[in-house]
Amino acid sequence: ENTDFFEFDEFKNVIVSFSQLAVGDVVEVKYTRNLTDPQFTDQYFSSFLFCHEEYPIQRSELMVCLPPGKSLQHKTWGAEAEPEIVKRDDGTRYRWKLENVAPCPLEDDLPHDNAYEPLVDFSTFDSWEQVARAFVELRKDRDACPDEVRRKVERLTAGLTTPLEKTRAIARWCR
Repeated sequence: ENTDFFEFDEFKNVIVSFSQLAVGDVVEVKYTRNLTDPQFTDQYFSSFLFCHEEYPIQRSELMVCLPPGKSLQHKTWGAEAEPEIVKRDDGTRYRWKLENVAPCPLEDDLPHDNAYEPLVDFSTFDSWEQVARAFVELRKDRDACPDEVRRKVERLTAGLTTPLEKTRAIARWCR
């Protein structure tokens, strides 16, 4: 099982194994993910994938609840799914629901995920340009190479001239 997670994934992840499942068995999983702390000052941006790479899903739902005064921008990819929007005194609820979702194939030569995977991107930012600027700000200074690492790379690649030679030298050292 792959337990590698995204670089900026702030969520706790749980891996559950069902060792006694047999072909034809059905498992119903319900969970709630609360985004209570804004990732970017007072704004949110996230994505929700309605499918799994291996298994079909009978029903997949996403509900986003916003406090009064917040609006939501969203884009659905790979599915005909618009949210049901309910305005209430305590805020607005957006609910997407897909049924009988086929597995999402994992193959190297497929087009970009958004072309076929049922996915929704959603944000409280006013524009996607603001989302991009927030991610740039989040990554600021993360690409800076520490002096110790830079010196090691310089020693490993001394006398090498092509990017391929340098990459191979660093890869050999990493092994």
